[in-house]
Amino acid sequence: MNIVPLACTRLLTAVFLVSGLPAPSAARELEDNAGEMAVPSPDRRFVFRKLQGNDDGNVFGVIDGRSGKPLPIDGETLHPMSESVRALWSPNSKRLAVNARLGGRYETVELFQWTGKKFKQLGDIEKMMSGAVYAEIDRQLKAEGLPKDIYLRRIWDTFEVTRWIDDSTLEAQGYTSRTFVREQPDAEPEDISSDLLFTLKIDKKGRLKIASKKPAPQQTDEETAPEPEAQVGQNNEAAGASGDKPTP
Repeated sequence: MNIVPLACTRLLTAVFLVSGLPAPSAARELEDNAGEMAVPSPDRRFVFRKLQGNDDGNVFGVIDGRSGKPLPIDGETLHPMSESVRALWSPNSKRLAVNARLGGRYETVELFQWTGKKFKQLGDIEKMMSGAVYAEIDRQLKAEGLPKDIYLRRIWDTFEVTRWIDDSTLEAQGYTSRTFVREQPDAEPEDISSDLLFTLKIDKKGRLKIASKKPAPQQTDEETAPEPEAQVGQNNEAAGASGDKPTP
């Protein structure tokens, strides 16, 4: 079976200053010195990294690859748990998807676009995908003859970008996993989940839309299990999924 619930906790806004870095080779130095904590864009003009000089050790942002200066970000930036962040740059370096774990059983994503002056947040990928993901849960409950309002215990939720197909096309995954107990004597908890793979398009005005969706390929438990301390890094490979929108 498969599942789905939803909750809306937006990511907190935070843009902090970082100390400047020497010009021409700043991006290279960041990569060498910080390792996986710095993710240069393909053209190395920008670097997504953990910002220094602030009280929150888990705040990330984008800096200029040459000057090392922080760049303005509209909307919301991430306050992830631990180092559980993955940054994926579009091939043309103008768009950035940031996957982050924001709670014990919850992962989500934010999408940004460079306007020439700042990084502007684009749409709400989780909100776009969650409707279809949760509708699949409702379908399964109906097929089982179960009420839509049956209590579903959240096990895991993931809404993430898995890769850039091209500069304006994304592959994203929405997954939710729950357990429930039927109203019958000695009933044991049962699993229900929903796992969908989406193709998202971004138009010239930066608007998002779902181009297609399909069931995600089944993976082994080992492949889908979340890593407790996932490292910051660029990864355009299809990733494992997860399940409601919990409070971090």
